[in-house]
Amino acid sequence: MRGRTPALLVTGGAGFIGSHFVRSLLAGAYPRWAGASVTVLDKLGYCGNLENLAPVAGHPGFRFVRGEGGGHGPARPGRTRPRSRGALRRRVPCGPVHRRGGGRSP
Repeated sequence: MRGRTPALLVTGGAGFIGSHFVRSLLAGAYPRWAGASVTVLDKLGYCGNLENLAPVAGHPGFRFVRGEGGGHGPARPGRTRPRSRGALRRRVPCGPVHRRGGGRSP
């Protein structure tokens, strides 16, 4: 990224896998994104948990926005649209199948 600090939007970044990715990203594990500012967008539903992001909460390049970015419009609530140079979708189904919207409830 020449000249500008990269800014990334990571959706679902408060879950188990997404938060690991965000922590690794801010720790410099991905040289291409070194120095990037990271905005995590997560609705903190069944799998999202702010405690997963506690290790990076004080990082100067980290920002958390509670909401969901479904559809083609801006994030809800608050209609927050962080400026970013890239978006990384890190949503992974978690929990029992009936909690993920598939299959039948037990």
